[in-house]
Amino acid sequence: MVKSRDVEQRIVILGAGVFAEEVADLISMTGSCRVIGFVEGLERDRCRQPLSGLPVHGVDDLEAVRGSCRAVCAVGSPQREPLIRQTCAHGLKFAAMAPSSAQVSAKARLGEAYLLRAGAVVTRNVPDGIRAAGVPAHAVDQTVSITGK
Repeated sequence: MVKSRDVEQRIVILGAGVFAEEVADLISMTGSCRVIGFVEGLERDRCRQPLSGLPVHGVDDLEAVRGSCRAVCAVGSPQREPLIRQTCAHGLKFAAMAPSSAQVSAKARLGEAYLLRAGAVVTRNVPDGIRAAGVPAHAVDQTVSITGK
């Protein structure tokens, strides 16, 4: 899990829409992550304009950042699956995100590639790839399907 006491992690956000900007704001709350750009998988024209002052890369450009950053999925539709598969094929790993305002019980187990919303209070286990919010935290949706386990 990336929290404020860890070393700064570079992040690319899958998606280039409103939800991606919201996730970028959430990531800024960790205090230890820096979003370096967004990734568009469908509409290559979106790569021409920056989003929130950051570059928008095509999914085919991910080879250049492999090993230097992690990904967070911010695509809220079923169209995310091909983008996730392409991202994994380029060798990127997915980050687990929890803003400093999230509280996690010592008894709760957190999976891989989860995304906790600001103020979430986690009292139960959070499976792989889940976006969780609320008090107590509950699954909002699955952002990433982790395969190969």
